[in-house]
Amino acid sequence: MGMHGGAMRLGWAAIGGGFFLIWPFLRGALATLGFDAAANPVMGKPALASLCLGVALLLIGVLGWWTIVGTSRVGRAGVVLLAIGLGLWFVDALVDLAAGGLSPLVADGYALLVGVGSLMLAIGAAPIRSLPRAGLWLVGAGGPLAMGLLAAPWPLGLGALVPALVVAYGVGWIYLGLELRRLSQVSSSRAVNPGDKQRDEPGIAG
Repeated sequence: MGMHGGAMRLGWAAIGGGFFLIWPFLRGALATLGFDAAANPVMGKPALASLCLGVALLLIGVLGWWTIVGTSRVGRAGVVLLAIGLGLWFVDALVDLAAGGLSPLVADGYALLVGVGSLMLAIGAAPIRSLPRAGLWLVGAGGPLAMGLLAAPWPLGLGALVPALVVAYGVGWIYLGLELRRLSQVSSSRAVNPGDKQRDEPGIAG
């Protein structure tokens, strides 16, 4: 039962983290495209607060992936890098929020840790056939691209592309979280009805 509950909590953390990560960067993309409401400075602090919450939830949830990736050294190294990167990102966003900063669209080198960690985590989780490929691609491929551009030390002139890539990264986490919740519910159902036909979903329900 503890395993089922752990997967359920991990799923909710991924869903919530992705959801709250999306909003500040969606605002940034819309503001870049000329939507005045999104560019309103009044929206700055709520956007940073959403970023803090999203990164915190991803940080809490990513630690649970240590068990899911099993003995994959690449996957577990990704968990470590993600935990460090997300932790630094959370502290930085929290300091910006406390100081009255307005823009979450700036990140330091820790974003590279998040990007590389995301790629390694996705590689480590790839053998788990029950996880959605779209979610793994958005996190594993979109993460390094989005975070690399976000951490660029000079203006890239890419407009809404960079925040849009971070939005896609957040959607990837939501995909993975939804599937973890589904698998947890299936596993709980099997525990109640042990006669149900077993499906091959290694690393999650086992």
